[in-house]
Amino acid sequence: MSSLTQLAMKHGDQMMSAGYALETLADLLGGDGSEHHLSSQDLDGLRHAVRALGGFALLAGAELCQVAEQGGAQ
Repeated sequence: MSSLTQLAMKHGDQMMSAGYALETLADLLGGDGSEHHLSSQDLDGLRHAVRALGGFALLAGAELCQVAEQGGAQ
């Protein structure tokens, strides 16, 4: 199995988890049409969650691009 395929499988699973997490965050922020009463601690936690998910997406994309540019078959 090529390194690109291995990396794509690894990050694909993690990206699906991140997608579910982002959908949940959107709902908590009112995307589900409901009003959620969030404390300042809840909002701080949401900010950290979004930052962590963004960092993961940037890293995963960079790693996938790097392996693809190298030919993906190492």
